[in-house]
Amino acid sequence: MKDKIETAFGDELIWDRQDDKITCRIRFVLTGVNVFDKDDWSKMIKFLVDASERMYKAFKNPVKKLNEFSKGL
Repeated sequence: MKDKIETAFGDELIWDRQDDKITCRIRFVLTGVNVFDKDDWSKMIKFLVDASERMYKAFKNPVKKLNEFSKGL
């Protein structure tokens, strides 16, 4: 469902397979900021709020479908 999720998210995501585990890490990264620079904090907060809302919307239905599927196993 990668393409559907990225379309719903509105941007390309970084998909890190964890072949030795049963998990996968999916990331969206803000570059060019420094957590120790207070001038960057407002940019980081806006990014985190926006990305969190978009992630929730993009993953809400796929996770729901996955949960329904796993109940049937």
